[in-house]
Amino acid sequence: MVALFIHRSGEGKEQKSHFCVVNDTSRLFSGKRKVASGTPYGKVLFCRYCNKKFSDLMGKRELLDGVTKRVVIRRAKELLEDHEPKCENVRGEGFVPEEIPPKTGNNTCKFKNYHLLFKSDLRIYADFECALVIIYEQVGEKTVRVQRHKVVSFAKRFCSEIAGMQFEPIYYAGKFAAKVFVKTIRNVAYEIDRRFPSAKPQNRTVEEVSRWRKKMVCFACKEPFVDGDPNLQKVFDHCHTTGRYRSAMHSLCNLSVTMGR
Repeated sequence: MVALFIHRSGEGKEQKSHFCVVNDTSRLFSGKRKVASGTPYGKVLFCRYCNKKFSDLMGKRELLDGVTKRVVIRRAKELLEDHEPKCENVRGEGFVPEEIPPKTGNNTCKFKNYHLLFKSDLRIYADFECALVIIYEQVGEKTVRVQRHKVVSFAKRFCSEIAGMQFEPIYYAGKFAAKVFVKTIRNVAYEIDRRFPSAKPQNRTVEEVSRWRKKMVCFACKEPFVDGDPNLQKVFDHCHTTGRYRSAMHSLCNLSVTMGR
């Protein structure tokens, strides 16, 4: 990997830039600094792949001849030599975190976004086209914003699994495209609230009740039901928009899949 430094001169449209090869990343980023009180100056080194900083690793205070001092356990150069092969293996694509021992006890990650298990009855797909507008705007002391995105057109399609709940696709190109898009979304929201002012009650068939009774584990977490436990008892899960039955769940899991309007 070759480290490059970009040098820019001038401002605005007159700005020019060229690249320089960096032979020593640590000299570019640091130099020398005092690493601890009462110790000599130690050089700070940087990984050329992920730019992680390394300095002399100091140990605990020890009593030597009645004088309290801090001692160097490992030099920065040794720490960097141990670290760089890890980054080199991934070709500098990102920082390689140091290995962390697993926690004792309950250290298993589990999927908990149960509401993502169900397909939404109402969906909106949208695509925007933007143009780059050239600007030169001072942002902060050393930052200049040279361009910004401006929405010039959009296409929106509304998809629904509910009979009778359909909207025509919208294609728009012109001024105030972003505001027009927000307005169309609000119109759809108002229409949904008008047609479904409140949650529909459950509408279960005999066959669905029979399937529900045969279920022994929760559809979401796959754990067994526990009679008498208010959080783990079996309940009917249904769609609040259509009222149709979906699955058997724990009472607690059922509450976690509630999706806001």
